[in-house]
Amino acid sequence: MRPNDVRDIKLARKGFFDGKKVEDYVNLQVDQTPLEAMKIPMFVVATALKEGKKVVFNYGNTGQAVRASVSIPSMFIPTIIQGKEYVDGGLVSPVPVDVARELGADIVIAVDILAQPIHTETSNVWGLFNQNINIMQQHLAHEELRHADVVIQPDLREKGHIFDVRGRELTMQAGAEATQLKLMEISQAYQKHDYAQGHRIPQFVVHEHQAQ
Repeated sequence: MRPNDVRDIKLARKGFFDGKKVEDYVNLQVDQTPLEAMKIPMFVVATALKEGKKVVFNYGNTGQAVRASVSIPSMFIPTIIQGKEYVDGGLVSPVPVDVARELGADIVIAVDILAQPIHTETSNVWGLFNQNINIMQQHLAHEELRHADVVIQPDLREKGHIFDVRGRELTMQAGAEATQLKLMEISQAYQKHDYAQGHRIPQFVVHEHQAQ
């Protein structure tokens, strides 16, 4: 992946990245498979901008749902789906453990990318805004993580910013290393349930929304 594969600058009042390239890239990676046809059930959390409520997408355009879920306010232009604006799901549920529970998951393995403190420059308006978001998300994540069976917390400090694809390998390595440390916990959580015949999360939803 190259930076221009996901970066599309479009100066507007509500943001300066359009996000359409993110949508197209995700759809390319999943071979245009819609959410409801995924072999492994996939649910994407976003925030309905006007209402400020959590929304869970489970049907329709996978790339568009992901685009909505990562549309950081003031950075990305909100994603419009069926006439409504959606932004980053992390504003209301940075680690959606409760969503997984409501969907019927017996074991929840959460990945907390906010575990390590982020030292953001706060001498300018953008830095101050970014740090405010970080603090809010850390508090929200802490509440939900209490309901997870296993929490994986990779150290992503100094691993690059959102569009630094060169830091992708470092990020993946950090995730792999953090997971290795939790393999025993994962095994113990798994042994509490009988999955000899396999297990599949039922396809019911918290909030049904279709990404066009």
